[in-house]
Amino acid sequence: MKNESIGVKYCLMALPIVTLLVFGCATSTPTIDTDPDAEVTFDGLHEIKGGTATLEQAEKAVKWTHKAKIDTVGYFMIGLPKETPKTVRKTIDFAKKLDCTYAQFAITMPFPGNKLYDEAIKSGLIHLNDAWEKFVYAGVGSGGIQAPVLTTKAMSADDLEYWAKMAYKEYYFRASYILKKILKIRSLKDIVMYYNGYKMLKKDTS
Repeated sequence: MKNESIGVKYCLMALPIVTLLVFGCATSTPTIDTDPDAEVTFDGLHEIKGGTATLEQAEKAVKWTHKAKIDTVGYFMIGLPKETPKTVRKTIDFAKKLDCTYAQFAITMPFPGNKLYDEAIKSGLIHLNDAWEKFVYAGVGSGGIQAPVLTTKAMSADDLEYWAKMAYKEYYFRASYILKKILKIRSLKDIVMYYNGYKMLKKDTS
C-alpha cells in the first residue's frame, strides 16, 4: 500500500499489537491505494470511514475495502445551496451504487462561524430566529431526521426533510441490502441488532 493517510497508516501499525481488538478508523478516500488484485486482510480492523474527492475514487476505494473484508461507512450530504431534487436523486442513486456497509444522509448543517453559514445569512437562506437546538449533526436515531436550518432556492425545509427520509428508505430497505444482512446473521444477538435498527429507521423516517 502506498500514500496511506495518517489514519490508515497508524491503524496498520497497530495491527500486530492489537489483533484481538476490533477497531475502525477514519481516512480520506483518495489516500486509500492498493493493488486491486492483491489479497488483503487486516485482522481486527473492521471499519473504514472516509471522505471522497471524486466519484471514481470513491468507487475504487469502496471496492478495495470490501475486498479486504472491511466494513465501510458512506457519508452523504443533502441540501447544499445549489441543491435541487434532481441532484438529490443523483446522490441517492450513487450511494446505492457504492453500496457501503452503512450510509448516513445528513442535511447540510452550516454551523455558526463557518463560511457557508455567513454566506447563507447574507443570502437569506438561514433565518436568525431559528431555534439553536436545530443546530445538530444528524437526527436519525435521536427522534427523527434533523430539522433543516439551511434551505435552498429550489428546495424548502420540508423538501429537504422529505428527501433525507427518502434516501434512508431507499438505501436500507432495498431487497439486496436486506438479503446481505440476513446472510450475515450468526446469532440471536445479530437478529436483535438488525431488528432494533429496522425499528429505529422505520420510526425516524415515517
